[in-house]
Amino acid sequence: MKTSALKIFICLFLIILTLCVYWQIGAHDQINADDFYITTNPYIHNAYSIPVFKEAMTNLVAGIWMPFTYLFIGIEMELFDTNFGPYHTVAAFVHAVNAIILFLLLFQLTGALWKSALVAALFAVHPVNVEAVAWLVGIRVLLCVFFCLLTIYAYSFYAARRSSGWYAATLFCYTASLFALPMFPGLPFLLILLDYWPLDRLRETGGNDSRPRLSIKKIRSAIWEKFPFFGIMAVLVFIVLLSHDISSSPGIERYPFDERLMNAFLTYVKFIRQILLPVNLAVYYPFPESFPAWKISGALLILISITLFSLRVMYRAPFLITGWLWFAGMLFPLSGIAQVGTQARADHYVYLPMIGLLIAICWGIDAILQKRPIPKLPIKTGAVLIIMILAFLSWQQAGRWKNSVTLMFHSANVTKNNYEAYNYLAQALVSEGDWDTAIGYFEKALAIKPDHIKSLINLANTWLKAGDIEKAISFLKKALKKQPNDARLHNNLGALYQKTGNTAAALYHYRQAVAINPNYDTAYENLAVLEANRGDLARAIRYFKQALRINTRSPGLHFRLALVLNQADKIDEAVYHVGQALVFDPGNTQYRQFLTILERDKASEQNR
Repeated sequence: MKTSALKIFICLFLIILTLCVYWQIGAHDQINADDFYITTNPYIHNAYSIPVFKEAMTNLVAGIWMPFTYLFIGIEMELFDTNFGPYHTVAAFVHAVNAIILFLLLFQLTGALWKSALVAALFAVHPVNVEAVAWLVGIRVLLCVFFCLLTIYAYSFYAARRSSGWYAATLFCYTASLFALPMFPGLPFLLILLDYWPLDRLRETGGNDSRPRLSIKKIRSAIWEKFPFFGIMAVLVFIVLLSHDISSSPGIERYPFDERLMNAFLTYVKFIRQILLPVNLAVYYPFPESFPAWKISGALLILISITLFSLRVMYRAPFLITGWLWFAGMLFPLSGIAQVGTQARADHYVYLPMIGLLIAICWGIDAILQKRPIPKLPIKTGAVLIIMILAFLSWQQAGRWKNSVTLMFHSANVTKNNYEAYNYLAQALVSEGDWDTAIGYFEKALAIKPDHIKSLINLANTWLKAGDIEKAISFLKKALKKQPNDARLHNNLGALYQKTGNTAAALYHYRQAVAINPNYDTAYENLAVLEANRGDLARAIRYFKQALRINTRSPGLHFRLALVLNQADKIDEAVYHVGQALVFDPGNTQYRQFLTILERDKASEQNR
């Protein structure tokens, strides 16, 4: 069979293989672990409007700048609305496309058809990648890596042809990857690594093939040609640092640098284990409570040994150093040294880095087999068997993402002291109306971590739904004691005190909320409603206007201000704000009826 026909066959095989594993997720719903990026994002609708485009380019989504993904999700929202099955199906197709691009670029780089196909197949069905595909939020990772792979693919053509067009395409794809998600800003270093192997652009011309010497001149030239990439990387790294600044985020533990460094060593080893033995995968891995010296020493010994061995054989087996540094280098920003959350690690972090490890393994095994007269049939059978086993494990793992209950229950069972999993499991049970069981899981989370802010807040909300306001207040007060400068907690506690009739306490906490966060429109609105109920219309109007200065596009705020203005006999202003409410919500009959009443009253007053 001709090579072109084989390539088409392999691409079709990768599509079928991927969809067989992931087709089930098309029937899955959203989960409650950070799907607020999509499900409750008020700006994601109307993806084609200029305000949403501006929002995508200038604002962060849950602390992350990812404008291309923002717009992509907006288009999905236009097409599918809240039917989340198609979102999952799109993710599965993007993953299949990524596998195809990986196969084509490896073949372009190395000319090794079947090894390239094997790496792509392992990538397509590896269980560690399930999180990136089955999680709604994982689309940001899929899109980022899609452009990363296109960057490498375009670079392979540039390296072969020295074409300015391909150079520009490489630069464009790299920039697009950062706009999708600034997750792998160090990609230019990977391009230099590929210059060593397999592109062979860094050795002395005419050197000894058995021990090719590196050329300092060519290394400098390779670095110099990446300077535009480094410039873009510097800007985006700055944005990443800003977007992941959690110093003011409530409920986030700040771990000391030495603990984060030790966790990073463990993270590398644990990811290697998960790639080689992908079992007991969870959506959240708790940060270690302690770091035994034997574990840290063992992890360091493993990492140093792999690195030294790869360097020792770098001339005889250059694929090892390239594969290992691909894995280690791309994972470094995500290893936990720079804190982006409370988790120890996350499976989707290795979606791109694992490719390097797969290359090192597949090319390494092939190099060993080349030196031994082993029949090819058992080798091929073994490769197919491994792919089928991984596909089955991925199919199982994907099934666990069916809903929040199945996912979080599994995560809690395969990890120790996973307070986050218990918290999310309890949240899911609350949404299903099983409050008693949910309260039990919230209490399990708090037994592990008594000061866990999320569990305290969620338990307070659950008791509120159950009708016990006093218990709700007690848990919010515990959360506030842990996080005294949390404006959200002050606002929520104020709302509970208002429900009990304790106006003084409600006013105190609302005022604390706006003192901590002067741009907290909800707290200003609550203050306005409370002052209106007390009869202080002037203060109520002032607070409503303050809320509107922050959230000018809220029809509800305009309408409620109009009601108070009408009470204060400021009919002209009331008419204006009802008109503004209708601008942002033109189909609201309540607003339109109130406007009719105001205009009638205004006409009556003028006639008098």
